Parts: sequence; C-alpha cells; structure tokens
Amino acid sequence: MTQTLALLLDAYRELHSKKLFWITMLLSGLVVVSFGCVGITEHGVSVLVWEIPVEFFNSRVMSPATFYKLLFANLGISFWLAWIGIVLALISTAGMFPDFLANGSIDLMLSRPIGRWRLFFTKYFMGLLFVTLQVGVFSLASMLIIGIRGHSWEPSVLLAVPLVGLMFSYLFCVCTLLGILTRSTIAALLLTILFWVFLFGLHTTNQVFVQLREHTAARIEVMQQRIQKMERGTALMLDKRAAAEKPPADASGSAAEPKPAPVTYTAAQLDEANALLPVIRTKLVAEQKDLRTWKRWTLGLGVARAALPKTAETVELLHNSLIKPQDISRFKAPNEDEDPGLGRDDDDIHISGRQMRQRMDELSRAEPLSWIMGTSLGFEVVVVLIAGVIFSRRDF
Repeated sequence: MTQTLALLLDAYRELHSKKLFWITMLLSGLVVVSFGCVGITEHGVSVLVWEIPVEFFNSRVMSPATFYKLLFANLGISFWLAWIGIVLALISTAGMFPDFLANGSIDLMLSRPIGRWRLFFTKYFMGLLFVTLQVGVFSLASMLIIGIRGHSWEPSVLLAVPLVGLMFSYLFCVCTLLGILTRSTIAALLLTILFWVFLFGLHTTNQVFVQLREHTAARIEVMQQRIQKMERGTALMLDKRAAAEKPPADASGSAAEPKPAPVTYTAAQLDEANALLPVIRTKLVAEQKDLRTWKRWTLGLGVARAALPKTAETVELLHNSLIKPQDISRFKAPNEDEDPGLGRDDDDIHISGRQMRQRMDELSRAEPLSWIMGTSLGFEVVVVLIAGVIFSRRDF
C-alpha cells in the first residue's frame, strides 16, 4: 500500500510540474464565472448589466433553471469539457508512459519489490484522476451557479464526473497503448487525436444517415395517411355517383327495398377514378425503396461502430439526463417549422425541423445504456489489457 501511495505521489508531482493541471483548473473557473454572468429575463438574455432583447428566447418560453442547464450541457460539457478539456488532458497525460519508459525512471521503479501490473495500473489510474478532479470541481461550481442563479438545485449535474471521466478513459487507454508501443509523446498524442477524429467522423456520418432514414420514414407516414384519406374520399365519390345513376324505386311497391351493402373498391378502381392516387403510390414505392437503402447503411455503420467506444453518445447521456423534452417544449427557434431540406423538391410533403428534432431526440433517449457503456468499456478493457501485457513483458 505504501508503494502504491508513493507511485501516486510521484505521478501527481509529474503532472503538477507541468503546470497544465492548474492552468486547466483556472480556465474551468473562468468558464463557470462566465456562466454566472449570463442570465435570462422576460425580454431576452442578460450579460452582467446589459440586456439583449430576443423575442423567441426569454423566461416566458424557458425557465431560468432550464436555461442554465442548457448552458451547462451544451457549452460547459459538450464544448468545454468534452472537447477543449479533453484535449488539454491528453496533452498533459500523453507523456506519462513514454517519459516513464524513456528517461530511465522505470529502471529505478523496477529495482524495487513492486509488480509491473501494479506499477502499470497505478500510472494509468493517476492519468484518469487528472480529468476526474477537473470535472469534479467544474461540475460542483456549475451546480452552485444553477442553484443560485436558476433557483434549482440539480444534483444530476454531478453525473458529468463519471461520464466525462469515462469518455476520457476511452481515449486515454489508446494513448497509453500507443505511448508504450512508440515511446513517443508526440506520436501517441497525435495518433490518439486522429483516432478521436475518426470516431467523431463515424458518429457524424451515422447521425446523418439516421436523420435521412427518419426523414424518409416520416415522409412515408404522411404519404400513407394521405393515400388513406384520398381513398376514402374517392370511394365516397363513387358511392354518390352510383346512387345518382341508380333508377328511382317504384313508388307503388309496398315493401321498402333493403339497403344495399357497402361496396368495396379495388385499388385499380380507385386509381382509375382519381388520377392523383397512382402518382402518390409511385412516390410511396420510391420512398420505401430509399428507406430500405438507409436502413442498410445505418445497420452497416452500427455493426462497424459496435466494437468502438461511443464518446459522443456518452456525453449525450448526460444531456438527456439533464434536459427533459418538456423543459424545452415551449421553445421554438426561428424557421423551425420549415423543412430541413432533406426530402424531395417535387412534391408538397414537408417534414418540419421540429418534427425531425423530436424524432432524433426520441431515438437518442431510447438507445440502451448497456449498448453505449458496455461496448465502450469492453473496448477499453481489451486495450488496457493489451497495453498491460506489453508493459509487463517488455524488456526495458
């Protein structure tokens, strides 16, 4: 236990000597202070003593608590911690293993009665502790800002600590493996960032294809509803036409004639009576073909992403836990009712941006936690074990 504590202290001194830990902490504090300087009023947004009128964005459509939670989730987490903070953390920790292996420190450590696996995991978890402390301080300060300024105490803000820490661990395990293989800080850092960019590109491509799939599915639903409505109207028109062409009943008959049974028309009869029906049926077939194509693409991307860490989805878990659909149901951005431009231009079937946002949000919230966390942690375990095996068996 004493040896482990000594290793932790040594790793802390190494990070502390680079000064980047305190620089990042200071920057996080400035971000939190900037959150506190911004507010929402009945007329718009306020910055310190200045007020900016915004017709569609004010406290009448969004509560101060929701405003600060959105600010924390979209800027504090998605932008600051999940991007800039992670990059700074990788820069700080990328050299932990390459420097340890290159400058002879490992020879001194291995001369002591300490196992290589314990040495490896102590260094590894010290790197994770760097981000955990940063996110912990930032989240606690943000919770105070939301409570004081938004009058709503949200302990769920502290979920950022494990979730952002997990996101960093998915990248840090790759950086650790590359650092052990290359013994170069620059190579490990650049290759890790390249891997991160690859994950981001894969996630973005998947999101685009899912959005196209959902847009096509929404168009199909509208077309099917329109066809059903047109079929009912056409059938009613044919019934009226048949009743008008029927000869009048004989007035001398004593018994009333039985009411005729309703007529069921075939699709061909309805299409012949209404020239618009064949046109929309043809479009429906084309849309269904497109939907099958998008489903194949999204399935293929899902298989490709199965064994890879879900960095973006991990951050989305925090956003979904903080922001509920009813929190922003009254908020309506400009041009939100317009079609996002994903469909065809040769018809009048348009799916609004609001509808697409709701569909995508429902899909994001329905994604199983076991899938996001399980596959990501599985990837990390495999990479860490590979790095640990190489570290424990390599002759330094």
